[in-house]
Amino acid sequence: MGYYHSSRKTDFFMHSFLDIYEFCNTLNTVVVQGETHRLAEYADLLTKNYDETNTAMVKLTHILSKTLSKEAYESAINRNNSFVYDTTGGNTERMKREMLEAKKHGFKVVLVYVFAPLEVCLERNAKRDRSVPEDVVRAIWNEVQESWNQLKYLPIIDKTKEVNTAV
Repeated sequence: MGYYHSSRKTDFFMHSFLDIYEFCNTLNTVVVQGETHRLAEYADLLTKNYDETNTAMVKLTHILSKTLSKEAYESAINRNNSFVYDTTGGNTERMKREMLEAKKHGFKVVLVYVFAPLEVCLERNAKRDRSVPEDVVRAIWNEVQESWNQLKYLPIIDKTKEVNTAV
């Protein structure tokens, strides 16, 4: 699930690792386990040496990704730029806060729900080279359904759109 805030001149996309790497070089620092580090240092390290079996690197990537996403979101809001915020959709309260903030800044909020039935998600996951445990897929799928059901009727939502990827 993702949401889109429109009615501004330029679109803002922030969801690929290369986007994160490039955006990282425009920021100054990130705090990791209480220590301040240059973001570009971590972007370079992660791009050149990323190892998904290294749990510390995965955690660092997650921290960096969250920091960069927050910075990108705030930048788009402050500059009045249109943007797309791509998210799994499980953190309902964060999504509500961010959509409300965007609405307060004059953005039109369109909530796009991209989904597939659970059975299709499980089949697709089983065919992947790097699959996720089935219980994790089920848990995330259920969280996203719950979020969608809570968010789609909020009065701050200007429009909703459902996209079924199973068809």
